[in-house]
Amino acid sequence: WLESLGKNASMKLVTMGSPYSHIHRHYYPRSFPATGSMDLLKPESDGGLLDDWINIFRIDDFVGTFIDPAGQWPRERPVKANGHTMYWVDENVFPILKKFVS
Repeated sequence: WLESLGKNASMKLVTMGSPYSHIHRHYYPRSFPATGSMDLLKPESDGGLLDDWINIFRIDDFVGTFIDPAGQWPRERPVKANGHTMYWVDENVFPILKKFVS
């Protein structure tokens, strides 16, 4: 599918409540390396495919939180407490998504 995108294709990625760094990297470090070391997850400016990446997480999410503690890549957007589920219908998340995709 990557070849079908063409040379000038770029992608945006949204993750919400992602367990990438706190669960996946902890238990499966070889399968989930640091995001900056994977070409698919690097920003275009570093030779990757992603034009932008935002990680939205709730401050009380028990499954997924921030991916990069420095907030450099991906851009981290914490929102009000409300657990791990129903991000798509959260009134605090929707405006972030709308701005990101527009």
